[in-house]
Amino acid sequence: MEQTVELLATVQAQAPPDKARELAPLVEQAQRSVVELQQPTVPPKEHVRILSNTVRDLEAATKAAREAVRSNR
Repeated sequence: MEQTVELLATVQAQAPPDKARELAPLVEQAQRSVVELQQPTVPPKEHVRILSNTVRDLEAATKAAREAVRSNR
């Protein structure tokens, strides 16, 4: 997941300014979700919720990144 977030940040950095602004909150949320997921004190039920949210955030950011790459061609 960390590698996906890093890749998304790279795409954001290379995207046109309007797409980079659009990607910024999605990439930031994905980064926060990954960090939250790595906390060792997270109880199992909370871990499942966080993991689900992280996957959702990464999917949204990845979709936006794909659109940014397409528009940059």
